[in-house]
Amino acid sequence: MFNFNHMKKYCFLPVIYCICVGLIFVSCDHDDDTTGSGSVSAIHAVVVNGASFDLDIAKAVIRPEDSDLEYLVGAGEYQNGKFTIELPENIPEMYLVNLDAPDWAKVSEKNVNGGIIMIEGYKSGEYVNNFAYGKIEMNNLIPKITVGAYTYVDKDVKITGTYSEKDEAGYTSIFSFDVFLKKGWNIMYVSLSLALGALTIDVATSDPGGMKWYFQDDNFDLDLDFGFGAVSLQNTSGAKH
Repeated sequence: MFNFNHMKKYCFLPVIYCICVGLIFVSCDHDDDTTGSGSVSAIHAVVVNGASFDLDIAKAVIRPEDSDLEYLVGAGEYQNGKFTIELPENIPEMYLVNLDAPDWAKVSEKNVNGGIIMIEGYKSGEYVNNFAYGKIEMNNLIPKITVGAYTYVDKDVKITGTYSEKDEAGYTSIFSFDVFLKKGWNIMYVSLSLALGALTIDVATSDPGGMKWYFQDDNFDLDLDFGFGAVSLQNTSGAKH
């Protein structure tokens, strides 16, 4: 679920290139306790070459957009390139925001609150950078990047629809939703692909397979706004956090 207007500025090649660099050089395997949307209970991450990252804690947090609030969803020790974070059954309402789906999307329930977690790596109490969940596929040198976001909602909701637009330069952006979120924890999968002058962004809750965990220590920057707040995938090492 994107805030559509917020997403328009990401319709350009450098973003695609930067994500490709991050996913190719810093990837991780995963082993999640999931049986479908609404039934996610924990995150078990096994990081490829994880011992090379000097971390001791992984934290999952929710930070509502346009707010100074922060909620610690859970935390786990980072040992031997692995971490586990148990997800609580409920999130306090004050840390959730109302769904902001685009006008062209069909939404089954508009009065839905939710939040998306950021998973961060720490060393001796100091923030280092974020973990992320994704994959990259190449088809005739054309990249398709998929990013997964752990999302909590307080009601069941279904969002569907497709929209396209062409800018003054003739560049086409295509957006589509095929999302069914159940009350509780879900994973939304956002895929971005660029080919022949068109950017396609698909948001779904069906597992595309082949997803991996990775720790971000490369120079790339991407903010994804799912309607419940932004998921920021960026190199923030050394920045105030």
